[in-house]
Amino acid sequence: VLIQKPGNLYAANGAGIILAEKGHFDVSKDIFTQ
Repeated sequence: VLIQKPGNLYAANGAGIILAEKGHFDVSKDIFTQ
């Protein structure tokens, strides 16, 4: 979804949360700061 619509805040939020839960804090932080 983020590839097709990069401005989709709901998808970005969900992806950031899942990545943080799995321990990918650097990637999660990048998503939340964009």
